[in-house]
Amino acid sequence: MAEQAFYRMTAKETLEALESGEKGLTRADQGKRREKYGPNDITTDVSTPKWLLFLSQLKDLLVLVLIFAGLISFAIGSLRDGTVMFVIVLLNATIGFVQEYKAGKILEKLKDLIRSPARVRLDGELAEVPQSDLVPGDIVQIDAGDKIPADIRVMEAFNLRVNEFSLTGESTSQEKKSNVIDEDVILADRENMLYMGT
Repeated sequence: MAEQAFYRMTAKETLEALESGEKGLTRADQGKRREKYGPNDITTDVSTPKWLLFLSQLKDLLVLVLIFAGLISFAIGSLRDGTVMFVIVLLNATIGFVQEYKAGKILEKLKDLIRSPARVRLDGELAEVPQSDLVPGDIVQIDAGDKIPADIRVMEAFNLRVNEFSLTGESTSQEKKSNVIDEDVILADRENMLYMGT
């Protein structure tokens, strides 16, 4: 879906832009949108084998230059220089591999952490659906203690406070309101928006 500045729109304009209404979507509409947009999930490519992840560290231009220089050093008989270059390449590839592998594992844990059921209005009634089934245009109800299941424009708020530490690094919870923001502001200052996983 094309990115729009929903924080600059009224609740009514947001619903119109998303072709939704105050009663939410119908189950049929939600199904069509799920087919069109796919699951509301963080996508990761976990199918990459470890050996391929390691080899991908060697495709950087500087690394290729070091490999080439190491081969030339061996060819002209400078074993020490060639060995040093290959040790540097190996260390660089190992460090890059470890960082990417750990980042992938953290992303997988994050996916598990943010998965939670969501309460949405479907056919005018409140229904509980898996977080991955949410689609653009769903009207989501958030209660105290809930994880935010998707990026959401606040339509109504009563004493709504959200911990956005994972997004902003601020340890205090942020008050959220439904008012329109008339100017371009950074993500952390969009007080009428909620973000997945916060």
